[in-house]
Amino acid sequence: RRYDEVTTLYGVVISLGCAGALAGRNAGRPYIVYGQILAVCFPLLVAFLFRDSGWYLGLAAILGLVMVSTKSTTKFLNEILVSALINGREAHQQQTRFSTALDNMSHGLCMADKDGTIIVTNRRLREFFNLPADIGEIDARKLAEMIAASGRMRPRAREAFVDAWLTQVASQKSFVFTETIGGRLYDFRCEPSEETGVVFIIEDVTEGRLASRQIQRMAHFDVLTGLPNRVHFHDQLVVRLEKAA
Repeated sequence: RRYDEVTTLYGVVISLGCAGALAGRNAGRPYIVYGQILAVCFPLLVAFLFRDSGWYLGLAAILGLVMVSTKSTTKFLNEILVSALINGREAHQQQTRFSTALDNMSHGLCMADKDGTIIVTNRRLREFFNLPADIGEIDARKLAEMIAASGRMRPRAREAFVDAWLTQVASQKSFVFTETIGGRLYDFRCEPSEETGVVFIIEDVTEGRLASRQIQRMAHFDVLTGLPNRVHFHDQLVVRLEKAA
């Protein structure tokens, strides 16, 4: 009899080990776990209940508790898995939307962290300055040098542009400076951020500046003769009188 009890105990231990592993292995499909638990533990539970012995009744109670706990564990793990999948899908969708919005901006944009490492660039920025699609992890100086090199700037102008860029990254203050690169005018707007570092917004203002100059010329010069008109004469007269005073 003692031999039979030890053998039964070994069988129960093996069954409990199999039941415990089912929850972690098949938590994604809880009904499969429920069916496997019933197949493994329920026949033993019924057999023990029909034995007229406190030993077997105790084993039956243990099997019942294991079945209930395995079901609860499986349900808990399934909820975690489903929540992780949903959150991962939503995060991927948000990232896709963010990338789409970023790449369809009319302005160029780049973002640097507090250490000066470029962490985000959009498609418009790369198109402005013919930068490679996969820039990789570079610092702010390297990006400024790549932008300056794309416009074939002279060494002194290139150095001044890189210094202006790095000054704005280090100053952590809002500022706008204009630079001519590749025959076009660009406004570089620096916006500091406490969380991410610095955001640069680059706008091609060539057409706007040319249109503004054309409008100003049309307001002060005659369209047919190209000579200064009365408005120009009045403005110059006011300036001269102010200086004379």
